[in-house]
Amino acid sequence: MNERRSAVGAVWVGALATIVAGALAIACAWFFVTTRRGQVLDELALRGSHIGAWRLDAQAAALLQFVSVPTVAVGIVVVALVGLVRGRWRDALAAAVAVGGANVTTQLVKNWLLSRPDLISGDAAANSLPSGHTTVAASLVVGLVLVSGRYVREAVAVLGALAIIAFGYATLVSQWHRPADVVAAVLVASTWGLGAATAIRAADLGRGEPDAGVRGGPVVTMLLLAGFAALATTGVLAAAVWGVGLTDASRSQSFAAYAGGAAALVGFTASCLGLLTAVAPRVRRDPAHS
Repeated sequence: MNERRSAVGAVWVGALATIVAGALAIACAWFFVTTRRGQVLDELALRGSHIGAWRLDAQAAALLQFVSVPTVAVGIVVVALVGLVRGRWRDALAAAVAVGGANVTTQLVKNWLLSRPDLISGDAAANSLPSGHTTVAASLVVGLVLVSGRYVREAVAVLGALAIIAFGYATLVSQWHRPADVVAAVLVASTWGLGAATAIRAADLGRGEPDAGVRGGPVVTMLLLAGFAALATTGVLAAAVWGVGLTDASRSQSFAAYAGGAAALVGFTASCLGLLTAVAPRVRRDPAHS
C-alpha cells in the first residue's frame, strides 16, 4: 500500500513538473519574442556574445557540425535500442516519442507557429526560438535518461547536462542563437521527457506494477542545487540590466546580459535533468523477457 501511494505521488510530481516546464517554455517564447523588453534583453545578450568569442569560434563550429537531421534519426534508434535491450519496449517507445516530439515541436514553433515582430529598431530578423541544435542535444540526453538503468542514469544525467550546455553555449558563441532560444529548447525537450516519464509511471501503476516514489540522492541534489544557484545568478544579472536600452548600453552591461543568459542555460539544464532523474521510472524487464 505504501509503495502504491509513493508511486501515485511520483506520478503527480511528474505531471506537475511537466506542466511547469511547458508553461516556462511558453512564457519564455512570449516574453523574449513578442515583448519589447524581452527583445531588448535578448539583443543585449547577443551583442555581449561577441566579446571574446574569437577564442572559442573554432571549437564551437566543430561541435555544431555533429548536429543534423540524420543525428536525430540515429539518436532515436539508439535510444529505442537501449530500451529494447533492457527489455522495456514501452519505455523505449516513450523515449523515442519524446525525442521525436521535442524536435518536431521546435521546428513547428520556430518556423510556423511563432513570428518575431519588429519591436526594436532595425531588428526584422526571422524568429529563431527555440534552437534546433540545442533541442537535438537536449532531447537525446532526455531519451537516454529515460531508458538507462538507475545508476547509469545518474551518470548520463550529469554528462548529458554538460553536453547540452556545451552545445547550447556553442550556438551562443557562434551567434547562431540568442540565449532565450537555447533556454526554450531545453524546456521543450524537458517537457517531453517529463511527460514521457510520467506516462510510463502511470501506465505501470495502471497495470498494477507500481514503481518506487520520487528518488533523491546526491546526484539529483547536486543537479538541483547547481540549477537553482545558476538561476539565482540569472536573476541578479537580469535585474542589473533590466532598464538598460540598446543605445545607451555599455560593453559591460551587454556582457552581463550575455552572462545572465548563459547562466539561465546552465540553470534550466541542471534543474530539469535533476527533476527528470528523480521522477524517471526504474527500468525493469517486462514479464515476457524475465
